[in-house]
Amino acid sequence: MDDSKVRKVFARLLTKAGLAQRNLHFLRHTFASLLIQQGESLAYVKEQMAHSSIDITVDIYGHLVPGGNRQAVDKLDDASEIPDQFGLETKWKHFEKSGCGRESGIASI
Repeated sequence: MDDSKVRKVFARLLTKAGLAQRNLHFLRHTFASLLIQQGESLAYVKEQMAHSSIDITVDIYGHLVPGGNRQAVDKLDDASEIPDQFGLETKWKHFEKSGCGRESGIASI
């Protein structure tokens, strides 16, 4: 079927339905946006949209992830409850004791 014919039929259907004129690509964005609003992962949306990279999906639709930024901040708030598997707490205490902490004037730089 000819591309222009599909566009014309689509335009007629939109007019009949009383909807604003949009191109077919608009449906693609709507589909992806609705998937995200329903809680689907960006990885799943990437597959459905046939993007070559997750970066493309994140760049286009990442802002639509409900609470995405809030969840990242909440994880930081909960960081004190995360076990110190890498010995970072011990290293930080050593860092402060060695005079490299805030008391040593780093904050005044």
